[in-house]
Amino acid sequence: AKSAHNTDLSSKAHEWRKKTFGAAGKDSRFVDERARSQRKEKLETAASKGAKHDLVIIPIFWKHKEEQKDRTIAAAERIKKHVSKTGLNVWIDARHKYTPGQKFAYWEHLGVLTRVEIGPGDIANATCSLRHTSKAGIVAKSLGSFPYSGRCQALIKKLSEQRKQAVRSSLAAAAPRINH
Repeated sequence: AKSAHNTDLSSKAHEWRKKTFGAAGKDSRFVDERARSQRKEKLETAASKGAKHDLVIIPIFWKHKEEQKDRTIAAAERIKKHVSKTGLNVWIDARHKYTPGQKFAYWEHLGVLTRVEIGPGDIANATCSLRHTSKAGIVAKSLGSFPYSGRCQALIKKLSEQRKQAVRSSLAAAAPRINH
């Protein structure tokens, strides 16, 4: 009778441990809090990373086509070289583990709302596409297709116009708050 009583208690203790600490025997409350803080830290780091960039260039290429990838990235580097001279902080996202759509969403959620897209079709035409969205989650509107040969003057002019318009919009949005 004594051993049956001990087995019953150890069974209850085992169930309590399993319920409290999970099947792995770890306190899930601690693990969850740690995971939450790591996610929060990761998001804050990503947001600060995105906040310092004004424009992202996303080269679009097929993963296993090295020649296509090299030409696309070279064109992106050329664009970055000329656009950076205007004082914009430009980043090239040449990662190959993500689809272009995943890259678009990533940068939009970081706050980089203007991007240049360049792919194999654009290279054939010696152009690149400029896109802008007002906030993350909204499909970016095309601001046009621009030649990237030379010094990218048409692209830079459009970027300058777009920045001025964004400043005017933010001032107009703030004006009612200032007057009240």
